[in-house]
Parts: sequence; C-alpha cells; structure tokens
Amino acid sequence: MPVTCVEKYESRQVTNGQSADLIYVVRGTADHQAAINAVLATAPAIFGGMVLQPVKMEPVHVDEQHPDTCVWTGTASYSKSDPQPDPETGESGYSFDTGGGTQHLTQSFSTAGKYAPNQAAAWSSTTTYAEGACATAGSPVVQYRSMQAGNLNHAPATSPTWWSPMLAPDFKGAIGVTQDSVEGVDVTVPVFNFTETHYIDADNVDGSYKNALYALTGKINNAMFRGLAAGECLFLGASGSLRGNGEDWEITFKFAASPNRTNIIIGDIVVPSKTGWQYMWVRYEDAVDSTSQKFVKQPVAVYIENVYELGSFAGLGIGS
Repeated sequence: MPVTCVEKYESRQVTNGQSADLIYVVRGTADHQAAINAVLATAPAIFGGMVLQPVKMEPVHVDEQHPDTCVWTGTASYSKSDPQPDPETGESGYSFDTGGGTQHLTQSFSTAGKYAPNQAAAWSSTTTYAEGACATAGSPVVQYRSMQAGNLNHAPATSPTWWSPMLAPDFKGAIGVTQDSVEGVDVTVPVFNFTETHYIDADNVDGSYKNALYALTGKINNAMFRGLAAGECLFLGASGSLRGNGEDWEITFKFAASPNRTNIIIGDIVVPSKTGWQYMWVRYEDAVDSTSQKFVKQPVAVYIENVYELGSFAGLGIGS
C-alpha cells in the first residue's frame, strides 16, 4: 500500500494572519520520517503569505509488522517569516549604546558668567560714607564698599584706598568653591559601550585562551582597535557558553570607549594630552584674585594618572 497524506476536514486553524496549522492524516508507513516527508510533499511551502515551519508528527496507530495499517497525524505550522537560522562557527554579532557615563568634575571647560551684587544706590560726590557703606558706579555698574569712614568726594573707580570693588572672584573654572573645598559636580561624559558576540571553534577555546581573556579584562588597547586609537578602548570582560552541538563557543565580548583629548585648559594651565581612560585630577590652593582682591581657591597643578594597564587585544582572537 502506498503512503497517503490527506488534509483533515477540521484543518486550517488560522490566527489573524499571524499563524496557521494545516492538519494531515498519513497512512501506509511505520516510519516516522517517511510520514513527515509525506506531509512536506503535500503541504504548501507558503500559506496565506506565511512560511512553513518544521512539521510536527504524532502517531495514532503504529504497527511495524503491518505498516499498511499505520496512521499518523501531521501538523504543518505556518508563521509570518522564516525562523532565523543559528549562526555558523566563525560568524559574529554586534550591539552598542552611547548612554554615556557619569564623572565628578571639579573644573569646568569655561566660565560662562560671574556676577556680584549691585543693588546699592549710585555713588554721590556730596555724600559722606561711613566705613562699610556701599555704592554703585561705572559702566557696567559695579558695587563698591567703603574702606574707611569720612569718605567724601572720592570717586570709587579712581580711589582704591577708599573703595573696594565687590566683584565676583575668579576661581579659574573651579566649580562649587566653598571656604574650605571645591565641591564640583557630577556630569554625563561621552562613553561608547559596545558588545560583540563571536562563535568560535571549540578547539580554539582552551584553558590558555580563557586565561588570556581573564588577563586582558580591565586593560586598555595598546594599538588601534575597531577604529579606536590606543588608550581609548577598555575591555570589560567576556562571557561564553558551549553551544548544544559542542562544536563551538558563543562568547560575548564587552568594551567601553572614551575619547583621547589634547590641549585641555584648566585655569591658567594647559594639559597637552590625556588618553581616554587616564584619570585627571586638579590640586587647588588659596590665591589672591587680582580682580576682587580676595583669597580664592584656584587650580595650581593638574595630574594625569594611569589607572588601567595597556594590553594587546590581539590576544582576544577576534581581529583588530
């Protein structure tokens, strides 16, 4: 008896164009694969714009001694698109985000403005001012404080022994300066995070290779890598698992990138260069501001620290 495959009358269960099931009755074989092949030969490859998925086969009656009496129920399922095939050994995937990182800064790139009070009455040459009295003069208007009593007919702008300008001190870009410290501010800085998933032959993922990944974690690139200059890319580590067939490993590599910088201005100091993952900090000391004649905190030295070691990313085995 030949193998037959007939669609059941209660077949064609469709879900709003998203999926469908065509149900078949297969007779005349005791072989599971032969029954599946009969459905594959009968069911359409495309149904309602949907693509055939793997066939499910269930035995109703199987008698290997009498295959002509065997009955199977086969279900041909359909969905909107082809299932994505598993990646092959040697292939890779990539993802990224530019969410940025947070850094505590005590120094700005530039000071956009600084302001001092100027609510006092305009200076008058006919008024006698007591010590500590305030008056405004000049253009732009500046507020002055009288430095001694009996101040009469001494114009503020031309009488420095009588008047002291109440100007906002120049902190040379220091942020949040108090009497004793520079508090700074937390800001978002450019950080480019990306991951790569590689499917590496199991023969290449031995103890030596795993140790190399471990040793390179927390290192920065000592040469160009993925278009990033030396010092810009930090290797955050890798995670991997052996795939089901045992032929290869699925390993995800994690990186973060931060740009190198040159000619960084810190107050009156110019820093020639800093790589992306070096740490920069500023030392402050009390100094006399020449404009306001007040003691202020100003940057007196800048330090560039190496906090990550360099490493050769060739040891990752994923190219440059």
